[in-house]
Amino acid sequence: MPNPDRRAVPAATPVARLIGVVEARARGAGRTDSGELILPRGSFHFITGGPGAGKSALLAALALTRPPARGRVEVFGQDPWALTAGERAGLRRRIGAALGDDAMIDRLSVFRNAALPLVLAGAPPERAADVREMLAWLGLGEMAETPAGALDRARRRALAVARALVAQPELIVIDDPFEDLAPEVAAKVLGLLTALGQGEAAVVMAGRDPARAKKAGATVVALGSAA
Repeated sequence: MPNPDRRAVPAATPVARLIGVVEARARGAGRTDSGELILPRGSFHFITGGPGAGKSALLAALALTRPPARGRVEVFGQDPWALTAGERAGLRRRIGAALGDDAMIDRLSVFRNAALPLVLAGAPPERAADVREMLAWLGLGEMAETPAGALDRARRRALAVARALVAQPELIVIDDPFEDLAPEVAAKVLGLLTALGQGEAAVVMAGRDPARAKKAGATVVALGSAA
């Protein structure tokens, strides 16, 4: 299992804040005011809600794939949409995201897709061992040289999770991995996300199984009418 035990970082400065992007209430540990969601370091939030509640908008805003239609988002203390495209790309390299649209480069191998965040960050070649460890842990080790376009839906989803986590990001945004992953792989991913959310990262996952996430220690945030 990849090691989530990284250096301790004070939790005083939130990794991200969403203000007025969605209407949200928290259940369980933690506190979320309606209209504001604060994601400190060392936290694990699970987002739930019915169709149209705003889960996709919230995840996209945090992953910096598109600006919020209302309200504002702050990531690492900055308004990303007030920055240049290059500055925003720098923030995005500190985020690991696996959303519904996994955006794999089908012609590239499984290994090269998973390694892409490290390549963009200019990581040294020895970090390739981290990529292979992550792929093996998620059951993709023997498919490292297979083109991503040849993967079935479950393995493609596992690859998206590998790419999201391999660079040890400070903010992790995952859209319901339980929907497609094999049960044993999903259990591994939940365990790792729980551990990361107890360290220096802020973890946000959306899905349909809040009871499972709450049992794992996540703060459940219900959007819209689901609140």
